[in-house]
Amino acid sequence: MKFDIIPKIKYLILISREKINEIRTPKKIKIVKGKYGISYLLVPNSALDFHIYKNGIYGDWLAQLDNSLFPSDGNVIEIGANVGLITLNLAKRTFPQGMIYAYEPDWENFNQLNLNLALNNLKNVHTYPIALQDDDKIEQINFYIRRAIDGDKKENRGLSSVIDIPTHQKESYKVFASTIDKEVERLQIKSVNLIKIDVEGAEHQVLLGGKATIEKLLPSIHYEFSVTLDGLLKKENARKSYDFLANLGYVQFAIMAEKNLKKIETIESIEQDINIMAFHESNLPKIYENEN
Repeated sequence: MKFDIIPKIKYLILISREKINEIRTPKKIKIVKGKYGISYLLVPNSALDFHIYKNGIYGDWLAQLDNSLFPSDGNVIEIGANVGLITLNLAKRTFPQGMIYAYEPDWENFNQLNLNLALNNLKNVHTYPIALQDDDKIEQINFYIRRAIDGDKKENRGLSSVIDIPTHQKESYKVFASTIDKEVERLQIKSVNLIKIDVEGAEHQVLLGGKATIEKLLPSIHYEFSVTLDGLLKKENARKSYDFLANLGYVQFAIMAEKNLKKIETIESIEQDINIMAFHESNLPKIYENEN
């Protein structure tokens, strides 16, 4: 892969020097300190950043984890790291002695992710502007940038995908592509405790590209189950993702209100968009609760 010999800064410059400077302009950004002493560079019109400004931490279950569920020296592959609102917490609190391998092909988010890491002087995160999918022969792929204005009139920058989704599309460009299995081999990763996947409708592709790694290392897996996207695209990405993991011996839990885990008895019981946490049956934790 050519990415191995092209420094990240050159990659960013090739994309657009002007667009990168939009984020760096002091009038458009602010630096705040959130919970647990983590600092963030925030863009005022960002819907996700506004959560930090308002609450001091992103409300996702993973972002709020301490280090009691996973070993503090564990390894994480984070696919769809966005600007690092989960990454920072994983690196500092959940896996402080471990390593986070963070993938984010959206140029705007990738740049802010690296600035957030620099603000916190975190050395245990490696970032890559690479889209992960299922074909190890593909080295570049179209990436579709999507932006939507949320109900609070702020921009949601967490919607981009390798899937050509017709709504809220702004532009597209070629990005480097790889698979989980290929990256694990390239980076010589010996163990993986957690894989987090947030790729807007391409979850099944990502899982297929990591089949060998998942079967060998049995990592816990966090992914988005989107009934909405499946309906929009007339595909069964969510069901295929669920079935893929079930067939590999994974027990899956709905994350309720980003607080509790509730075991999913049948896939038919899922009627709305949720995040799912999957643990291999040989490594089940005793942390889930029934819905009240």
